[in-house]
Amino acid sequence: MAATESFHGQTLTMLRFGWIDADDWQAQKSATGQMAGLDDTVYRHKLMTVPGPYILNGPVQLVDGAGPKAAAELTAAGLTTIGQLVSTKTVPAQYAKLQAAARERYKGLY
Repeated sequence: MAATESFHGQTLTMLRFGWIDADDWQAQKSATGQMAGLDDTVYRHKLMTVPGPYILNGPVQLVDGAGPKAAAELTAAGLTTIGQLVSTKTVPAQYAKLQAAARERYKGLY
């Protein structure tokens, strides 16, 4: 069994639990040997995301569709976390769809 975590700065943003076999690892791309990785299929089929309200502390740029520009503009509006984005009553108009998608994605956590 394996557990993986994702951190953004000092904030836990995702916790996964499942199994990883030796042949799941992708070869290192750099000659320095500092980066081996897992294929996306491993994340989708072998590792289950452990849900929880901790996810709401993650940065707003982790929301699907929130690129660097959106993250910067939302941060300027005072919305830096997923929790702030889903719970605020006022969001810049161009990000109303992003907020609706985040509310649907994280329903039950806030």
